Amino acid sequence: MTIGLSTYTYPWAFGIPDQPKPKRPMTHGDLIREAARLGVSVVQLADNAPLVVSRLEAVGASAAAAGVTVELGVRGTDPRLLADSIALCERVGARVLRTVPDIAMPVGDRSHCAAAAGTVAAGATIAAGTGTADAIAADLSTLVPALDAAGVTLCVENYEGCPVAALARAIELIGSQRVRVCLDSLNSIGRSEGYDEVVALLGPLTSNLHVKDYSIRRVDHRLGFLVEGRSAGDGDLPLDDLLSRVPDAVSAIVELWTPWQGSLDATVELEARWAEQSVAALRGAVDRRKVSS
Repeated sequence: MTIGLSTYTYPWAFGIPDQPKPKRPMTHGDLIREAARLGVSVVQLADNAPLVVSRLEAVGASAAAAGVTVELGVRGTDPRLLADSIALCERVGARVLRTVPDIAMPVGDRSHCAAAAGTVAAGATIAAGTGTADAIAADLSTLVPALDAAGVTLCVENYEGCPVAALARAIELIGSQRVRVCLDSLNSIGRSEGYDEVVALLGPLTSNLHVKDYSIRRVDHRLGFLVEGRSAGDGDLPLDDLLSRVPDAVSAIVELWTPWQGSLDATVELEARWAEQSVAALRGAVDRRKVSS
């Protein structure tokens, strides 16, 4: 199991749309240097800080010189988009391509999944259950030959727009080790799908893991709950249990939902501190996993 950082470890430092912007946004080079400083071996360059195509080889060379492996992250399930992204992986030296389905379905409808982008017309009725999974599998299975040729694994991330049962079924239908799951430990809470349900269905199918810790607590007036990010090992996420329920070969990437601290400088400072604390906590959990296995 390898440990890594992401552009989503430092979303405030990279810059968030429609939010205060840092005077000097973090760069991919900064992320690679921070990974080397913290002694982790992977960086995931995701859709919140897209790579400039002309810089692909330079970024790949910089990562290789630092002893860091690159993974790419995109958004969408259109086979044409993903085919282009596989080609980008080859140029930057990435062996993992993570994607997030990009069309949301009603959260109250647990039988549908938006990942069939390009297959189901806008406003069309999607058949419940495996019909949706069939559509997802039909789109993504066309990519298997290109993934095999490039030596790239496509990891589809769970999120609130897609029930985990539909995602799991689609991956099983495809039946290739080149199309797997990127398990995010928190995203599916937005679909009222909790930790145990997500990990039970997706854990065995996982090749890429987003370790995102959190706190869920009642608000002061007791009428509702607040979900906030925490540094890994400091929230409600059962980190040791999570690592025990995914394959050993996953790359475990720290992601953070750092709460606003009243100013951008204070928020970025906390984000950086939490990143360092999260790496230490995750490293300890990985070491404990080795001892127990």
